[in-house]
Amino acid sequence: MTNPLPNLEAYWMPFTGNRYFKKNPRMFKRASGMFYTSYDDEKILDGISGLWCCNAGHCHPKIVEAVQKQAATLDYATAFQFSAFGDRSTSTADSTVLFSDGCGVASG
Repeated sequence: MTNPLPNLEAYWMPFTGNRYFKKNPRMFKRASGMFYTSYDDEKILDGISGLWCCNAGHCHPKIVEAVQKQAATLDYATAFQFSAFGDRSTSTADSTVLFSDGCGVASG
């Protein structure tokens, strides 16, 4: 069954083909594994595979669970407050965030 597109009136993309996009929108409604699904239920192979999707796939159950658990614990902490707590200089290895299931994200 085809899901209707969301109302596109609020979408404004400066310096783009905004009118063309609204007449011919290319939007995804979900993703799973290696594929996106368009609003007309077409499966589209993700050939770019951004973030971790290249090796784990979109919506991998363990990653979804880990992100949900982390967001329920601490969803965001600004980096601009660290000076109030003393020296926070760390190496890249010290900046790795490990989720409960062992998945990790490094920043540094």
